[in-house]
Amino acid sequence: MGNKVFNWLQCYQYCPDAATREPMPTPGKIDVLPEIIKDLENRSAVGTKKYGTILQTHNGRNSLMDAYQEALDLCMYLKQALLEQDKPLDITE
Repeated sequence: MGNKVFNWLQCYQYCPDAATREPMPTPGKIDVLPEIIKDLENRSAVGTKKYGTILQTHNGRNSLMDAYQEALDLCMYLKQALLEQDKPLDITE
């Protein structure tokens, strides 16, 4: 267990603090909701093509486990993107 704690502390030392607050938003350029709706419609079409139907309840899968696994993948991609940013992150409040 000591190694796990040490590795976490070592990562914490070099990684941005996830609890750092972001500044208030400024006016933007693109509304996000319509883009998400388009993405959902496109993903539904992909699912229909791949599985022959849209996502339905009681389909024999554990939707919580599916969502949890997808969330873990999302965390990995988000952290990768944060680490790959060209500019260093400002973690001061």
